[in-house]
Amino acid sequence: RSYIEVTPTKVILDGRDRIVLPCHSTVTVDSGVLSVAIVGKSNVTVTVGGNISFVILLHRYKNPAPYQRDHLGFYIGNSKGLSHNCHGLLGQFLFEEVGLAALPGDTKPSQVLKVKNRSVPVVRKSRRI
Repeated sequence: RSYIEVTPTKVILDGRDRIVLPCHSTVTVDSGVLSVAIVGKSNVTVTVGGNISFVILLHRYKNPAPYQRDHLGFYIGNSKGLSHNCHGLLGQFLFEEVGLAALPGDTKPSQVLKVKNRSVPVVRKSRRI
């Protein structure tokens, strides 16, 4: 069993040995079925069993405003191999039916995201990763 802790500055891999890797350099570590690849100052990719991968983007500010904090962005790169019984952050949207619908009677066109019989207003934005 291995544990991974990712912060904006370091990655700690706790398995047979404890390895602390800085996020400012590019490195790859394989530990059995677990692989951790760091692209310096950019992202961390964790691959489990060769077919499940998670991408963690490192968001660091050089001159932050008081409300800006270094943080992580968590994405599922490849979900093949995850059980349909997974829940929490992963399963919340992964295997759930999700769709967009137009709001009726609205003067300007807007959309809502429908998940588990709930409607959440959405706006269209694009983002490069």
